Amino acid sequence: EEQLALYAQEGTQGRIPSSYLKVLALLSGELKVNIAPKGEPIQTVADGLDWRRTFGLYLWHSITPGANLKEAVEQYTVSMSMSKTIARPHPWYHQDIQDQDPKYYDFLFQLIALSTMPSKNLEDTLHPLGMTPACIDYRQSWLFYMVLTQSLHVGRFRSETSHTKICQDFMFQLETLGLWEWAVFIALHLESAETREMVVRQLMSFLHRTLQIPMAWIWIARATRAKYQGDVTWEVFSLLKGGEHQKGHGLVLSQLAPACILRGQLPILDHILGMIDQSKVSGWETGGSIYQKYVKCCTDFEVSIGRLKLKGKVSYSSDLVPEQDIHNLQIDVQQLMTKLPLLMAQRIEANPELQVCVAEMASKCTNVLRALKDLTIQESATLTDLPLTEEQRMSTVQKISSDYFDEILTVAETSVC
Repeated sequence: EEQLALYAQEGTQGRIPSSYLKVLALLSGELKVNIAPKGEPIQTVADGLDWRRTFGLYLWHSITPGANLKEAVEQYTVSMSMSKTIARPHPWYHQDIQDQDPKYYDFLFQLIALSTMPSKNLEDTLHPLGMTPACIDYRQSWLFYMVLTQSLHVGRFRSETSHTKICQDFMFQLETLGLWEWAVFIALHLESAETREMVVRQLMSFLHRTLQIPMAWIWIARATRAKYQGDVTWEVFSLLKGGEHQKGHGLVLSQLAPACILRGQLPILDHILGMIDQSKVSGWETGGSIYQKYVKCCTDFEVSIGRLKLKGKVSYSSDLVPEQDIHNLQIDVQQLMTKLPLLMAQRIEANPELQVCVAEMASKCTNVLRALKDLTIQESATLTDLPLTEEQRMSTVQKISSDYFDEILTVAETSVC
């Protein structure tokens, strides 16, 4: 720096070779020094370089050691405003035009500037013309929008609608290219829940009404996606809406019904079973019908008896619950118990969850019969065929024997009297 000042003071700078002056300018960090020979137009070290190399000079040579990136961006920006010979950050497709200010700076420079100013507005940074010559190509804009705003939480928009506009423009681009399914995916990233629902519904309506795609096909596609996501409930629901009743019934028997019963989600199971067209399903009586009757028995018991706070004995039930209702429920439960082993007979491969489910159903049925106080010794043959645990079987047999013995004593006392 002192050497350059001495040359300028003595007036000998114009006689020093340009290559020597370039080295001195880089070493001193004085990038604005005139290195042109005497009598020629002013020339600096950065003349003739593209914007990346020019910015590199400001980053590595102009600022003092230990200075940060923000100072380099500021010095480079100031130099552009003071000299037209400093290369502007033109996008890659306009590298041949260096003497004019671009409408949108290169996205790489915008990204560098954003890293030094996290509060910088994103409208200009993410504009497609900073990345591509196509002003309606929002592929990179949307991807960087998601990374910057959702992952890194950097930058902000001047307008609240700008982020929605990026998603909508990209969706329009995808729809134009025939990639409507990916347009739905982009729509799911809109920030407003109401807007997401409205846009997706419009897209689905376009598929059905304009493109005349059958709704059954759309539901089958949803079922495939649900299977990929591991959502059995939504997969069965979509299959049934799409008319695949046999396939949906098979999934109910193997996966959905056992899971719902073990988790206590009987309303969900009842709704799904009600959607199945029995005329289109083979094996309904030995499959879905059994689960449907089980749900009905549990519901009837809870509604007609459970709400009366019946906890195990029904000594006064005739005054509060019609005797015929209790009798009908007893018959339904007893018939259901005889059919429970059929569920195990239909399994194609080992299914521990199904085995536990049937045991749970059998235990529930015996508890209902106990509460109705009409379980006699005649049910013992049926109980031995059920997949109860040994503890449950012994407890039930003991209760049957005890009730039967009590009834004999009651009859004997009545006879004596």
